[in-house]
Amino acid sequence: MQLNNRVPIHTISFNCNDPEANEFLIRLAQESGGRFHYYNEFPNNVNKPKQWEV
Repeated sequence: MQLNNRVPIHTISFNCNDPEANEFLIRLAQESGGRFHYYNEFPNNVNKPKQWEV
């Protein structure tokens, strides 16, 4: 029996222009084996963080 199963945490950033908050969400998803997704109502935002890709 394995007692320490990792639980993936998937994170989503909605229109967040705070780089520190986005970096926290990215690291949380990466370290837990989850995925980071980013949504912005302005899709051509050049400062958007990279999201999870297939």
